[in-house]
Amino acid sequence: MIDYSQIFPSLDSDSKLWVFVADHPMSTQDKAALTAEIASFMHSWSSHGRKVIADFQIVDRQILLLSAMVEQGEISGCGIDKSLHVLEQFAAQNNFSWLGHLSIIYRDTSGTLQIVSRSDFRVMARSGAVTAATTVFDTSISLLSELRNGDFERSAGTSWHGRVFQLETSVHA
Repeated sequence: MIDYSQIFPSLDSDSKLWVFVADHPMSTQDKAALTAEIASFMHSWSSHGRKVIADFQIVDRQILLLSAMVEQGEISGCGIDKSLHVLEQFAAQNNFSWLGHLSIIYRDTSGTLQIVSRSDFRVMARSGAVTAATTVFDTSISLLSELRNGDFERSAGTSWHGRVFQLETSVHA
Protein backbone atom coordinates (compact mmCIF):
# COMPACT_ATOMS: atom_id res chain seq x y z
CA MET A 1 0.00 0.00 0.00
CA ILE A 2 1.24 3.49 -0.82
CA ASP A 3 2.02 5.85 2.05
CA TYR A 4 -0.20 8.83 1.25
CA SER A 5 0.57 10.67 4.50
CA GLN A 6 3.16 12.99 2.93
CA ILE A 7 1.69 13.28 -0.57
CA PHE A 8 1.61 16.70 -2.25
CA PRO A 9 3.70 18.49 0.40
CA SER A 10 3.27 21.91 -1.24
CA LEU A 11 -0.49 21.80 -0.66
CA ASP A 12 -2.49 22.49 2.50
CA SER A 13 -4.43 19.61 4.04
CA ASP A 14 -7.73 21.37 3.29
CA SER A 15 -6.97 21.40 -0.46
CA LYS A 16 -9.61 19.91 -2.72
CA LEU A 17 -8.99 16.40 -4.01
CA TRP A 18 -10.46 14.63 -7.00
CA VAL A 19 -10.07 10.93 -7.72
CA PHE A 20 -10.39 9.76 -11.32
CA VAL A 21 -10.29 6.08 -12.24
CA ALA A 22 -9.61 5.02 -15.83
CA ASP A 23 -11.64 2.11 -17.18
CA HIS A 24 -8.40 0.22 -17.89
CA PRO A 25 -4.70 0.58 -17.04
CA MET A 26 -2.90 3.21 -19.07
CA SER A 27 0.00 2.24 -21.25
CA THR A 28 3.38 3.77 -20.49
CA GLN A 29 2.83 6.15 -23.41
CA ASP A 30 -0.66 7.17 -22.23
CA LYS A 31 0.62 7.74 -18.70
CA ALA A 32 3.47 9.92 -20.01
CA ALA A 33 1.09 11.84 -22.28
CA LEU A 34 -1.40 12.39 -19.43
CA THR A 35 1.41 13.55 -17.15
CA ALA A 36 2.53 16.06 -19.76
CA GLU A 37 -1.05 17.23 -20.42
CA ILE A 38 -1.82 17.80 -16.73
CA ALA A 39 1.54 19.48 -16.08
CA SER A 40 0.92 21.86 -18.99
CA PHE A 41 -2.61 22.60 -17.80
CA MET A 42 -1.50 23.21 -14.21
CA HIS A 43 1.02 25.79 -15.40
CA SER A 44 -1.82 28.08 -16.53
CA TRP A 45 -4.70 26.90 -14.31
CA SER A 46 -6.55 29.78 -12.72
CA SER A 47 -9.80 30.40 -10.90
CA HIS A 48 -11.32 33.88 -11.24
CA GLY A 49 -7.90 35.30 -12.05
CA ARG A 50 -6.17 33.58 -9.13
CA LYS A 51 -3.43 31.02 -9.71
CA VAL A 52 -4.44 27.47 -8.79
CA ILE A 53 -1.71 25.59 -6.96
CA ALA A 54 -2.02 21.91 -7.78
CA ASP A 55 -0.31 18.57 -7.84
CA PHE A 56 -1.20 15.12 -9.10
CA GLN A 57 -0.11 11.51 -9.04
CA ILE A 58 -1.06 8.49 -11.12
CA VAL A 59 -1.44 5.35 -9.00
CA ASP A 60 -1.27 1.85 -10.48
CA ARG A 61 -1.47 3.24 -14.03
CA GLN A 62 -5.21 3.67 -13.53
CA ILE A 63 -6.02 6.12 -10.72
CA LEU A 64 -5.40 9.84 -11.05
CA LEU A 65 -5.23 11.84 -7.82
CA LEU A 66 -5.52 15.57 -8.44
CA SER A 67 -5.36 18.04 -5.58
CA ALA A 68 -5.59 21.81 -5.80
CA MET A 69 -6.05 25.03 -3.86
CA VAL A 70 -6.00 28.77 -4.30
CA GLU A 71 -4.49 30.94 -1.64
CA GLN A 72 -7.06 32.66 0.55
CA GLY A 73 -10.11 31.24 -1.16
CA GLU A 74 -11.86 28.42 -2.91
CA ILE A 75 -11.55 27.15 -6.46
CA SER A 76 -14.60 28.26 -8.39
CA GLY A 77 -16.90 25.91 -10.26
CA CYS A 78 -15.53 27.34 -13.50
CA GLY A 79 -12.00 26.60 -12.34
CA ILE A 80 -12.95 23.02 -11.53
CA ASP A 81 -14.74 22.67 -14.87
CA LYS A 82 -11.53 23.65 -16.68
CA SER A 83 -9.71 20.68 -15.18
CA LEU A 84 -12.59 18.30 -15.92
CA HIS A 85 -12.67 19.44 -19.54
CA VAL A 86 -8.93 18.77 -19.94
CA LEU A 87 -9.25 15.28 -18.43
CA GLU A 88 -12.38 14.33 -20.39
CA GLN A 89 -10.82 15.54 -23.64
CA PHE A 90 -7.63 13.60 -22.96
CA ALA A 91 -9.57 10.41 -22.22
CA ALA A 92 -11.67 10.76 -25.37
CA GLN A 93 -8.57 11.29 -27.53
CA ASN A 94 -6.83 8.27 -25.99
CA ASN A 95 -9.69 5.76 -26.12
CA PHE A 96 -10.55 5.37 -22.46
CA SER A 97 -13.04 6.87 -20.06
CA TRP A 98 -13.10 7.89 -16.43
CA LEU A 99 -15.39 5.70 -14.34
CA GLY A 100 -18.19 7.03 -12.16
CA HIS A 101 -18.32 6.62 -8.40
CA LEU A 102 -20.61 3.60 -8.57
CA SER A 103 -17.75 1.23 -9.36
CA ILE A 104 -15.87 -0.53 -6.58
CA ILE A 105 -12.08 -0.49 -6.83
CA TYR A 106 -10.14 -3.01 -4.79
CA ARG A 107 -6.88 -4.98 -4.78
CA ASP A 108 -7.11 -8.71 -5.36
CA THR A 109 -5.02 -11.17 -3.36
CA SER A 110 -2.01 -10.54 -5.64
CA GLY A 111 -2.28 -6.76 -5.12
CA THR A 112 -3.61 -6.07 -8.61
CA LEU A 113 -6.20 -3.33 -9.02
CA GLN A 114 -9.67 -4.64 -9.87
CA ILE A 115 -12.83 -2.74 -10.76
CA VAL A 116 -16.31 -4.22 -10.42
CA SER A 117 -19.88 -3.03 -10.13
CA ARG A 118 -21.43 -2.69 -6.69
CA SER A 119 -23.68 -5.67 -7.37
CA ASP A 120 -20.70 -7.83 -8.35
CA PHE A 121 -18.83 -6.73 -5.21
CA ARG A 122 -21.87 -7.66 -3.10
CA VAL A 123 -21.88 -11.16 -4.63
CA MET A 124 -18.13 -11.42 -3.97
CA ALA A 125 -18.63 -10.33 -0.36
CA ARG A 126 -21.36 -12.91 0.20
CA SER A 127 -19.22 -15.68 -1.30
CA GLY A 128 -16.13 -14.71 0.68
CA ALA A 129 -14.13 -13.74 -2.42
CA VAL A 130 -13.63 -10.33 -0.77
CA THR A 131 -13.40 -9.93 2.99
CA ALA A 132 -12.92 -7.27 5.63
CA ALA A 133 -9.18 -7.58 4.96
CA THR A 134 -9.53 -6.81 1.23
CA THR A 135 -7.95 -3.47 0.34
CA VAL A 136 -10.53 -1.09 -1.14
CA PHE A 137 -10.42 2.47 -2.45
CA ASP A 138 -12.81 5.23 -1.39
CA THR A 139 -13.08 7.37 -4.50
CA SER A 140 -15.58 9.70 -2.82
CA ILE A 141 -13.01 11.46 -0.65
CA SER A 142 -12.76 15.14 -1.54
CA LEU A 143 -10.08 16.66 0.69
CA LEU A 144 -6.34 16.13 0.72
CA SER A 145 -6.51 15.57 4.49
CA GLU A 146 -8.68 12.49 3.89
CA LEU A 147 -6.05 11.06 1.54
CA ARG A 148 -3.25 11.81 3.98
CA ASN A 149 -5.22 10.31 6.90
CA GLY A 150 -5.56 6.94 5.19
CA ASP A 151 -9.19 7.19 4.12
CA PHE A 152 -8.48 6.41 0.45
CA GLU A 153 -6.84 2.98 0.37
CA ARG A 154 -7.58 0.74 3.34
CA SER A 155 -9.12 -2.54 4.42
CA ALA A 156 -12.79 -2.97 3.59
CA GLY A 157 -13.61 -3.70 7.24
CA THR A 158 -12.51 -0.20 8.26
CA SER A 159 -14.25 1.64 5.41
CA TRP A 160 -17.84 2.20 4.36
CA HIS A 161 -17.50 -0.96 2.23
CA GLY A 162 -17.54 -3.10 5.39
CA ARG A 163 -20.79 -1.56 6.57
CA VAL A 164 -22.57 -1.50 3.20
CA PHE A 165 -21.50 -4.98 2.14
CA GLN A 166 -21.79 -6.49 5.63
CA LEU A 167 -18.16 -7.56 5.88
CA GLU A 168 -16.95 -8.46 9.35
CA THR A 169 -15.28 -5.50 11.02
CA SER A 170 -12.35 -7.31 12.58
CA VAL A 171 -9.41 -7.34 10.21
CA HIS A 172 -6.79 -10.05 10.47
CA ALA A 173 -3.30 -9.29 9.22
